[in-house]
Amino acid sequence: MDENFIKENDEEIFIKKKNKKENEKIWKVFVDYIKVIIIALIISFAIKTFVVTTTVVDGRSMNPTVNDKDRLVVNKIFFMKKNITRGDIIDFYVPEAKKYYLKRVIGVEGDIVEIKDNRLYLNGKMQNEPYVSTNVTSPHNQTTRWQVPKGYIFVLGDNRSNSRDGRDLGVVSRENIVGKIIFRFYPFNNFGGLN
Repeated sequence: MDENFIKENDEEIFIKKKNKKENEKIWKVFVDYIKVIIIALIISFAIKTFVVTTTVVDGRSMNPTVNDKDRLVVNKIFFMKKNITRGDIIDFYVPEAKKYYLKRVIGVEGDIVEIKDNRLYLNGKMQNEPYVSTNVTSPHNQTTRWQVPKGYIFVLGDNRSNSRDGRDLGVVSRENIVGKIIFRFYPFNNFGGLN
């Protein structure tokens, strides 16, 4: 057999093997990148579903504490949701309105919330609320007294003259709480925790 033919044939086989190895290497790198992207998406989804999420304020019902278009971080960890207490600002869902709301927790299980003479009373004591836009809390209808049952909370907006809240919605089921607002991340000049 011709020696040149054997040499050319060996070179051709060598080149094919080399190309095949390079293709396999490229494919392996591609598959590794796809795996990393999928894992990152799963982790991101899990964090957004079970740990934290963000929300954008829509409206002025929580002025002066938060303003329209502020961007907030919501802690969704289940045990934090169980430990929601008076004064916390929460994100919650109202099934009847098919809408999410952002309000301040005023009453928890067993509390009696009452509006008398345009002032807020909790368990018979008039409340001093430094976070509200005005000290006037007027009723929105005939109901001026709410007893908070087990598994529920009562909420009000900080801008009492411009808020759809517990005065309209009544008590809110803890099951409908998305989470507690932990801080504002935008606008940057107001970055930080909320009172």
